[in-house]
Amino acid sequence: VLIAQVGFLTHLVPLVADRPGVDPGFAIAVNAFMALVGRVVLGFIIDRLSPRPAAALSFLVQVGAIAVLVFAETPSVIYGACAVYGFSVGNNITLSPLIVQREYGGDDFPRIVALSTAMVQILYAFGPGLLGILRDAFGSYSVPLAVCIALNLVASGLILLRPRPA
Repeated sequence: VLIAQVGFLTHLVPLVADRPGVDPGFAIAVNAFMALVGRVVLGFIIDRLSPRPAAALSFLVQVGAIAVLVFAETPSVIYGACAVYGFSVGNNITLSPLIVQREYGGDDFPRIVALSTAMVQILYAFGPGLLGILRDAFGSYSVPLAVCIALNLVASGLILLRPRPA
């Protein structure tokens, strides 16, 4: 998910810049503001939610927002999709440690989160380049956005699988 998310956010400006009446800077601002709102909202309700299904839902929300952005031409729809996408952006980083905290003992938490964070950061660093290569190879953002959607769909299924106890 973070490969898609970091890649998508890096390419958001060129993705919307050629659409009439759309201010790319405002699209980024809407996304960033809603990321803050999403994190605050999640903070208030996460104790009542199971983090795995919440994460899967967050991933699917991003799928919907990307799908809208593929076809959207009007500024209000584009800004709305950026707001929806942004609402889930901050939650993806927050939910991972919550899953670890709820499923593993306190002694294992630092080791698991540190390893997971290191692996994820190495992987998501490839997101912007991957989307750029795909955009250049196919001449548009259709294929890169389809890859983002596919990555989120796969992740939404995988996050629901629980490891079997040893």
